[in-house]
Order: sequence, then C-alpha cells, then structure tokens
Amino acid sequence: IRLLAVCIAIGGAILLAWSLPQWKGTPLPIGVTLAALVPAFTLLAGVFRALFQVQYRMHLVFVAEVGQRVITVVLIGMLLLFGVRESTSILDYELFLIFGGVGALFLFLFSFLYARTLFQCRIQSGGLTMWPFLRAALPYGIAYVCIAVYRQLDVTLIALLLPDFQVQNAYYGFAVRLAEMAYLVPTFLLNATLPRLKGNDDDRQLLIRILCTLLIFGTTVALVAGVWATPIMRLLTSEAYLQTGSNAGADSALRLLALPMFFNSLILFSFYVLLSRDAWRPLLGVLCVGVLVSLGGNILLIPQYGFVGAGITSIGTHALLCILLLPLVYRVCGPLFGNCAKRDNGVQ
Repeated sequence: IRLLAVCIAIGGAILLAWSLPQWKGTPLPIGVTLAALVPAFTLLAGVFRALFQVQYRMHLVFVAEVGQRVITVVLIGMLLLFGVRESTSILDYELFLIFGGVGALFLFLFSFLYARTLFQCRIQSGGLTMWPFLRAALPYGIAYVCIAVYRQLDVTLIALLLPDFQVQNAYYGFAVRLAEMAYLVPTFLLNATLPRLKGNDDDRQLLIRILCTLLIFGTTVALVAGVWATPIMRLLTSEAYLQTGSNAGADSALRLLALPMFFNSLILFSFYVLLSRDAWRPLLGVLCVGVLVSLGGNILLIPQYGFVGAGITSIGTHALLCILLLPLVYRVCGPLFGNCAKRDNGVQ
C-alpha cells in the first residue's frame, strides 16, 4: 500500500514538474526530481517505523531520524566550506538536493536493516487479503494527504501564481523548512504513544500528559520563531534575505509561521486522539474543510501579497482546524481535566 501511494504521489509530482510550460528551461524540473528522493525514502521508511512502534523500539526511530539529518547537515556543511554560499551554480543547487536524498536513503536503509531483525515476512498479495487493510487505511490515508496539502501546497501555488516565484520561495522556503522540523517533534511523540492508547477512558491520564507536553513544546517553538526570527535567519542565510523597510524577508516568513507551529501541536493531538477512537468521519470532514480554506486563501492572497499571503493563510487554516477539532476531542473523550465520559456514539 505504501509503495503504491509513493509511486502515485511522487510520480505525479515529478510528471507535473516536467510538464508545466512555465518551468521549461529552468532548474525546477530537475530540482523537483532530485528533491523527490527525500519524501520517497522517508515514506518507505515509515513502513518500518510502524513496526518499531508496535515493538516499542522507538529509540531506533530516533537514531534513524537523527542520523538522516546529521548526514545531510554534515554534507551540506562540507560543501559550504568550499565557499559556495554566494554561488549561483546549478551544480551546487543540485548537490544540496542530492545531499538531502543521501540522508533520506540512510533513513530507509537503517530502518530496513533493523526491521529485518525484528520481523521476518514473505511478500504476498491477494485481493481478499488486502481489501480489509485497504478499506481500513483509506480514510486515514486521505487524512494524511489533507495534512500534506494544507501544509505544502502554498509553495507550489507561489510557483504557479507569481512571476517572481524564485525570489518569493527563496524567502519563504527557509521558514517552511524550519516549520517542518517543528512539526516533526509532536509527530514523533504521538507516534510513540499511539500503541499505548486503548481507545477508552483509561487513556485520560496519558492524554493529559501528552497534551501538556505538546502545549509546552508548541509555545516554546512559537516564541522562539516569533521573537528570534531575525537572528535565526541571519545565521542560516545572509543579510540579503532579511526584511528591509517595507519589504518582507525570510525572517518575516518565520514570524508568520510561528503561530502555525503552535497550532500544529493541538491539531496533531486531536488527530491522534480521533485516530485511536476510530472517529475518522468527523476528522476527515474537518481536514477537508481545512484543505478548501487553505486552497481558497492561497489563491486569493498569494497573487496580491506573495509569500506573506501564504503565511496569513497558513495561520487562518491552522487556527480554524484547532477550533473545529478540539470540540470533537471533547465529544469523544469528555473533559480531559475532569470526569471523563466516553461519548463515541455521538461522533461515529
């Protein structure tokens, strides 16, 4: 299932990149192709991550994920030592993307090799065997697609809607990558605790601890991104990328994405709680609303405000999802900080 999804999603993105007429003759098609290595290997490694969760071997996930980033950062750092920071060479651009793929390949190979020591299986296929799994996985697969769309589609729409998309995405891209790193930590925490959720009232104490941890983390990263946006971007980029007067820069983009970093913790908490209770219908409905709001807001605001419009849309989308998802968690679990009364029947 995962391999089929990767082939369709990644193959479709690569095909779109090479077929867009406005991208012909630019480095973008080859850039998208090389950049696709990261999500492809990461998604395939996710199959083994699920095995580590079931076996309670999340330290292996930590080693694989950290190793991926260390390898990528070391390779990029070595390239920077050769004085390519101000380079405009296409080769350097491609090398940066390849280094990301090398790190993702390590993640996949490490996960694959250690998964073989935990579980031996023979690959088989059959319609009757696979159909129950496909039917059970489909709603949550669509839900994950919705999350990816409202998080990532703004970069693509900037490229499609703006003539100076290279400059706009250069500013916005740094902030988006930092936001993605902030999105990962709640995902790891919730992935580690999901196998312990029983889907009943016994989960209340664990959910309270998880929620408090996520609130502390979300508040911290939002404050750091909002208050120290300029020093962070000055460290990662150059002065040319910073805000000057009325012209927004990479630091402006990071400030805009500070609130989505906070809201994301609450959204993922709600997602996993509803997942543990198999309340996929309201979850999927809310996420589809978020996709529509994100798509509409980006189409309206990006042509007029550039990446600032994308950041404003991201804030609105994440805030709306929190407003809609948290009441669903209340309906399913009752008040977490009071007497928990299960109310699944009203949500299913």
